[in-house]
Amino acid sequence: MKPKEIITRTTMLGAVATGLVLAGAGGAMAAPETADGAISVRAGSVVLAPAASGGYAGQLALQVRYDGPASTSVQLNLDHPQGLYLTGAFDGIDACFHAAPEQGASVCWLSGELAPGETRTITVNYQALAAPQAKTRLTAPGSVTVIASGTEAQDTAGFRGALRGTGTGLALRPYQPADATDMTFAAASEPLTFTAQDDGTYRASFTTTVHARTDGFHDSMQVELLTPLPGLRSLNLAPSDSCFFTPQGGVACTVGGKLPQHTTRTIQASIVVTEPPVPGTVVELTAVGIVDGAADADANPADNTIRLIVG
Repeated sequence: MKPKEIITRTTMLGAVATGLVLAGAGGAMAAPETADGAISVRAGSVVLAPAASGGYAGQLALQVRYDGPASTSVQLNLDHPQGLYLTGAFDGIDACFHAAPEQGASVCWLSGELAPGETRTITVNYQALAAPQAKTRLTAPGSVTVIASGTEAQDTAGFRGALRGTGTGLALRPYQPADATDMTFAAASEPLTFTAQDDGTYRASFTTTVHARTDGFHDSMQVELLTPLPGLRSLNLAPSDSCFFTPQGGVACTVGGKLPQHTTRTIQASIVVTEPPVPGTVVELTAVGIVDGAADADANPADNTIRLIVG
C-alpha cells in the first residue's frame, strides 16, 4: 500500500509562510478512513523547538482507527526521519524496541486493545541532537505503519519533521546529522592526589567535562580508565549508569543519555585503589560515544583522551 504522506515539502513550505510551523502547530489531521481495510492511520508533522537542555524536542500526533469485527491489539512500526530519535514516555504506547541500527526504526505496541469503531490518538516524543538552526530546516520523510494483530489489515502514513529556526525563513537543504560523534574530553591539569581512606583504600577525586562538537548519533557515552593501576578497586562517576572491569585491567563506566551538539556535561570522577600509585605515574582516561553497545568511531579521536599525573 502506498504511504499517504500528510505533510509534504509543498504543504510544509505553506505552513512556514503562514506561520503555522513557526508557531508550533503540528498540522491538521483528517479523521482516518478504513475503506480499504480494517485499520487506518493518519500522521501530523513533528515540529521540533530548541530544548533548554540542548538539541531539539517535539511531538508526533497519530490517529489510529479500527473497524474490524472484534477487539485487537495493534503493532506500530515507525521508520524515523533521519536525525530524529524517540525519547521519553509515550502517550498511548506500552513499549517500543529499536528494529534497526542507530534507531532508524522502532516497533511499538499500543496500550490495550482497540475496539471496533474506535479512533485513538497517540503521541510520540522525538528529539534531534542538532544545535539551534538559524532557519527552519525540514527532515527527510519518515513513515508509520499500523498492523492489527492476527490479521493482514495494515495501513501506512508518511510524515516529516521541522527543526524550528531561531530566525525567519526556511533552509533550502534538509536537515542531515553528522556521520559520527566528535567528543572532546577534558580535565584540569592539576596533579592527581590519592588520599588515604578509613577503610584502608586510597582515593583520588577530579572533575572532567565532555563536549559534543557534532550532532552525530549515540545512545550514551562511555568513560574508560585505560591505565591498569596496581590494586585498582573502582572508577566512580557521577552521573553514571554502570561500571565494569575491562580485559585490559581498567574500568569502563556508562554515562547514560545523549549529548546534543555544542553542549557540555560535567562528570565528577574518583579512582579508588588499595595501594597508591608512584608519584609521576601517568593515568589515562578516554570518553567516547556508544552506539548499539559499542564504542563509536569518533571523528577526531585525538581529543578523546586525558592524561593525569599522580602527585
